[in-house]
Amino acid sequence: MSEVFPFQINHKAPDFKYTKIKFYEEFIRQELVDPVFAKFRRDIETNNMHIDLKMMQRFRFDKEDGRQFLISSLDILGDSESAISEFKKLRDTDHARVNYAEMYLRIYGVLAAVYIHSQAIDTLSELFKVEEVKYILKKIDESEIMYMRHIISAHPLNFSTDRKTTESFQLVRISVSQPCSLQIRNHQGVFKDHNLFNYLDEYEKLAENALQQLATKMIRLLYCTNVDRIPELIDKLDKIKR
Repeated sequence: MSEVFPFQINHKAPDFKYTKIKFYEEFIRQELVDPVFAKFRRDIETNNMHIDLKMMQRFRFDKEDGRQFLISSLDILGDSESAISEFKKLRDTDHARVNYAEMYLRIYGVLAAVYIHSQAIDTLSELFKVEEVKYILKKIDESEIMYMRHIISAHPLNFSTDRKTTESFQLVRISVSQPCSLQIRNHQGVFKDHNLFNYLDEYEKLAENALQQLATKMIRLLYCTNVDRIPELIDKLDKIKR
């Protein structure tokens, strides 16, 4: 592990390319969540208190089940990031011989992964009440990749922005082998090219910013009575951003 990221990463596959988002997920888990959870487990052995209640008090969750939503969100964030990262490897792949059925699955899959990914960030921002992330999530909702998700994998036959007019969209089969110039046709016969890789890059920059804001809020929340620890953690966090 590089000195730039001193916390440990659990490599699940030897050829997996770790992204900044993966580092943010591991930072939040290993530097902020796991130490508190481990301490409370030791304390609970001598004090008859449920760990979810202790976690709710420490992290200032609104409900006692906040810990489950926290852990599930981090798991989903990491899993969906792996799917997005795997899809982006196609950017450097020769598509001369392509299995169209497989490419449809990959395209639908990555669009679903982006949506799930954004929902994990949304849940985390709600748990910790990070106002800055709400503005980023609004940009995500308005992003090209989310528009693609809506018209291709979610509502291809009944897409509507105003609930008055309905449109339909379809992928042009011959373009499916080239996600860098994916062609979509609407019900009026209008064609438009889309670079899925560029849209994913734009999305991930927004997601990285959201997780930076989220982790910063968590650090200040957890260590508000231990100000000497805050600069150390902020420095580790900023190394991911750089």
